[in-house]
Amino acid sequence: MKDMINEPECKNCSYYEFVLEEYPSSKDPVFVHSYHKCSKSNKTDVSIGRLINDCNDQFKPIKMDVRSTPNSDNTRVYEYDIALSYASEQNRYVEDLATKLRNMGVRVFYDKFEEDSLWGKELTEVFDEIFRKRSRYCVIFISKEYAKKLWPSHERKSALARAFEEQEEYILPVRFDDTEMPGIRPTTKYIDARKTSTNELARIIKKKLSSMP
Repeated sequence: MKDMINEPECKNCSYYEFVLEEYPSSKDPVFVHSYHKCSKSNKTDVSIGRLINDCNDQFKPIKMDVRSTPNSDNTRVYEYDIALSYASEQNRYVEDLATKLRNMGVRVFYDKFEEDSLWGKELTEVFDEIFRKRSRYCVIFISKEYAKKLWPSHERKSALARAFEEQEEYILPVRFDDTEMPGIRPTTKYIDARKTSTNELARIIKKKLSSMP
């Protein structure tokens, strides 16, 4: 398998993106990892596997079966910058945040954005891949409702496994209340959603991603 990793710039809006294209062996599908849609241009640059089309300056995933992939300097390129794990009771806040992040060019996994691609998939397997392998960071929205529910618990366990394996910061906690959460120590720095707007949290996440090595 041959990897090609580029960091092109959209000349119209000065926006950078990662594009990852794999050339297949007999077992691996060809895919383009993501593409940037620019409202000011309408062209395809096939040499870097990038589609620029008339849209609204957003990243969009093309396939859901992409894994994190090593770069030439042993850093990794992930399908998602951020995966959001939450309880449905906090959906209004999380959806507003996810929309703002997407509009800022952050590749965010928010399940409501992926309903068409998730349809028919075995979600226990897909979510384990997303929260354990395919995201740069996982934001967990801690609440009493989150602590009681099966799907958030499944996502949290996958995220904890990743954090344990890599021994580095991966889980970024956001609190709606003071519920204790197994696997997340009370000394871990968190953001308080009770005092932080979605605009402010989106800016903090964007800054966190910008500080990545």
